[in-house]
Amino acid sequence: MTTVTPSVPVLDTKARETLRADISRAGRLPQPGRTAAPALAQDAAGLTERLRHWAPVARSCRHADTGSPTATARWDTLLAEADRAPETAPTTECVIRLATALRELLRAVTLTTQPGPTIADIAAHLTTGITGGRYPAGSALSPKQLTTDLGAPRARVQDALDDLAADRRLEVRGTRYFVPTTHDALTAQAHCIADRLRAQIAAGLHPPGSRLPVTDVLARRFVCQHPPVTAALHLLANDLLIDLPVSGRAEILPAARTLPPGPRADPLPPGTPHPTGPAADRLIHTVRQQWLRRTPVTDTDVHAQWIQLRALAAARVPARRNAAHGREARALAELAAAALPDTVWLRPWHLAVLAAALRAVPGERVHAGAAPTGRRPVARSGTS
Repeated sequence: MTTVTPSVPVLDTKARETLRADISRAGRLPQPGRTAAPALAQDAAGLTERLRHWAPVARSCRHADTGSPTATARWDTLLAEADRAPETAPTTECVIRLATALRELLRAVTLTTQPGPTIADIAAHLTTGITGGRYPAGSALSPKQLTTDLGAPRARVQDALDDLAADRRLEVRGTRYFVPTTHDALTAQAHCIADRLRAQIAAGLHPPGSRLPVTDVLARRFVCQHPPVTAALHLLANDLLIDLPVSGRAEILPAARTLPPGPRADPLPPGTPHPTGPAADRLIHTVRQQWLRRTPVTDTDVHAQWIQLRALAAARVPARRNAAHGREARALAELAAAALPDTVWLRPWHLAVLAAALRAVPGERVHAGAAPTGRRPVARSGTS
């Protein structure tokens, strides 16, 4: 769980009891047409006095929320209502307005003085996570999950997300927040795709004179959209490794014969355990979904999943190398031997690509009509 250092004003026990009592008092509104003028004047004076009592505390809270444009604008509105001159002959509508202003001001004070990080602290934490790769491009940020992870009030997290969206550091689609996909992110992914294609060409999966699959197929294999695939193909064309026509499939050029193999990961120790059966299917599904949903995942978990996927690939490749899935098995073997990308946020993507390759090379299945171990099928007799 991630935590952020708290830096909010704190109220003592007596002040909190007074705060709760005043919120309750502000909730008892007069009924229109049924309250006498003296009572209205008394209520207006009492509410005005409570507004002025809490105004210094509210200004202290506003100072704590200075880094949040959303919260600052809200505080300015609330304090302007608190500083408003009282009316000489208050009406029912005036009392209702004062009570509403007091209630909203005290709710804002309650929110700001709750334990936990400020809005600015949360926004700074999220910004660091975005630039550092903890929240990669395309990630969906859940206010509910962030509230749990950061130990902050939900409304404070919501304000931080609104501030980042106003600064265009997050995208808002409906009621959800996403990390925008920048040009630098697409370029980094395109370079990784180009590296993988170079390694496949060097391994002989695409010999000179052959053609690469169409963009749709490559996008599915690399678990991405078309733009990074197209950019990767242009990188290979610039290196004179492929001929990229205006339409149709790219052709591998003779210069590809001299390609060196790509960076390799350290080999796994013999006998490294790997999941089997439904557990293997769950692992492949989990790795794929955590990338598609851009679920934040720790580097420790990424490495653990990577070892499991590589061990699973090592178990499947020998059994499938000469079968109908021979080409897919060779591609899986090359990908399983590749090193993880240096860019942190691209490592879950690399795992998703490896998971997609494992899906193309299915494991051994027990046929539905096969007899259970240790039993013989029962012969049936009857007329046709």
